[in-house]
Amino acid sequence: MFENVAAEDLLQVVRGHDFDPHDDVMGADRIDAITACDRIVRAAQAEQAKHIAGLDTLRAGQMTLGRGDHSLSVIGELAMSRNISPGAAGTQYGFAVGLARLPKVAATFAAGRINEQAARLVVRESTGLDADQAVLLDDALDERLDGLTARMAGDLARRATIRIDAAAAREREKANRADRHVSLFPDRDGNAILHARGPAELMLAAYKALDAAARTARADGDGRTRGQVMCDELVGRLTDTTTPKTVNVEIGLVMTMSQLLDTDDNPVHMTGFGPISAALARQIIRSGGQHWIRRLYTDPIDHSITDCDQKRRRFDGKLARLITYRDDRCRQPGCDSPVRHVDHVIAFHTGGPTTLANGQGLCVRSHTLKHLPGWEVITHGRDICWTTPTGHKYTSAQSPLIEYGPRPSGRIRQ
Repeated sequence: MFENVAAEDLLQVVRGHDFDPHDDVMGADRIDAITACDRIVRAAQAEQAKHIAGLDTLRAGQMTLGRGDHSLSVIGELAMSRNISPGAAGTQYGFAVGLARLPKVAATFAAGRINEQAARLVVRESTGLDADQAVLLDDALDERLDGLTARMAGDLARRATIRIDAAAAREREKANRADRHVSLFPDRDGNAILHARGPAELMLAAYKALDAAARTARADGDGRTRGQVMCDELVGRLTDTTTPKTVNVEIGLVMTMSQLLDTDDNPVHMTGFGPISAALARQIIRSGGQHWIRRLYTDPIDHSITDCDQKRRRFDGKLARLITYRDDRCRQPGCDSPVRHVDHVIAFHTGGPTTLANGQGLCVRSHTLKHLPGWEVITHGRDICWTTPTGHKYTSAQSPLIEYGPRPSGRIRQ
């Protein structure tokens, strides 16, 4: 129905269409509208990528050799303008710059004939090609991507890049297989996801070892589910312990004394993870032992972190530890990365004091970004204000890690 409408006019046409249920009982017009909206989204994504690439070119000309990494500056500003993490912004930046080298693919994307994931996979396969080879890839894919799924588009681009330069493709395979890493993602209700990336045969071997252990345990009468055995076995093998309860690593729990004493059921904050129930926090403390749990106490009025207990033997670096617990995540606006560096907001060499108020937790990328030309970071009370090279200002507010709601009526704990 909307196939012949230009992408820039689609939204107005869809909004103005009369979706009469009497004339369209099964909703065919709605399906056409959903498909049309896909074209609108893809056109907007392509337009956004074009402007990111344009900003990259502009800033590259401004930040000459020796004045810092222009790409990091673009990524930092992109992250804050879209309120996304620097990692996500870096991924979008790489996609936009790579797409700019493939104008025919970009045109197909802008016309809505492939989705963003398909365009991303094509761009990913073009990584490592020089400018002339990128032109060959763009020509090879012209008029062949229409309607392909993301997987099909990526495979098509992969075959084309191998034909263009098989030796380079093999080198990229080697480099990519060397990019091994492990990530942690919060999940619901006190769980987390541990994600490992590595060579397929090694990941498969690890999975099969856990699966074999689970099958053996189940055959011997273990009452746990297969998934539970695999998870417990993974933790036990990684930490060299017989049970997960004896893991000797530090866990920070932001809580009040009343939560610890079981007279308060408001949520507790687990540093590096997020909110958990007070009951679960108490269970963790009971099962883990005092030697690996650090309780962080909060102000009774605004619930900001004021101190931590001294159960650990080492007292050096208490301030850095406190700032890391207080901020929990990188203080760059929009960034959710774990804290890796504790930084002076006002630089020490310019007179900034080494105090809790002048400290902030940052990830490695944000710490580097802060010191690039044109960036300014200042404190404003408990908030931190970042000003980008374009003059845009973004605020990182210090919010309490635990929040209080009214106690349900009729429930009084003695």
